[in-house]
Amino acid sequence: MINYYNTPNTLKRTIVTNLVTGKFFQVGFVKLDGSYRLMTCRLGVKKHLHGGKSTNLSDRYLTVFDMERLAYRNVSLDSLDFVKCGEIVRFAA
Repeated sequence: MINYYNTPNTLKRTIVTNLVTGKFFQVGFVKLDGSYRLMTCRLGVKKHLHGGKSTNLSDRYLTVFDMERLAYRNVSLDSLDFVKCGEIVRFAA
């Protein structure tokens, strides 16, 4: 297990995208309402796009495709607890 404590969001984004590009992965994070969520997701899914623009204009969020709900979701990099794709990469919450 690799621990990345006090990692800035740009480095977290780089770690996540390099680790999971084109693969299914699982993330654990705290939602805005304070509840904890485990999500199986994937980066780079374009099949379900409807021609709109992305509403994610901040570098604080990572847009992923939720494989259970078949919808795009924004994951806050500030509250990202871990990423699991082969090995677990744990971030400080």
